[in-house]
Amino acid sequence: MKEEFRTKEIQLKKEQEELRRVQEKQQKRDQEELTKMKEEFRTKDIQLKKEQEELRRVQEKQQKRDQEDQLKKEQEELRRVQEDFSFEVGTSKLKFTLIFATQYM
Repeated sequence: MKEEFRTKEIQLKKEQEELRRVQEKQQKRDQEELTKMKEEFRTKDIQLKKEQEELRRVQEKQQKRDQEDQLKKEQEELRRVQEDFSFEVGTSKLKFTLIFATQYM
């Protein structure tokens, strides 16, 4: 009986040791996987930040171009209005001059 108990005890210790080794291996694999995932996340985070910064720069450039285009349109419209006004004033002066000249001749 003692011998049987001793054999079972030895077998149990072997199984416990094997279980401990398996758990350590699994823990090591899990830690490596976690480290790998963290590195992948960090890499993706850095890439995302770069892409966001590039997008921000592109949007700023586009906004600046849009503002410049709008300013050019407004300046062109102002130039046309000034030309129209200048023509109207010039035509009115010409008409006034012709009327004045024809009445007193």
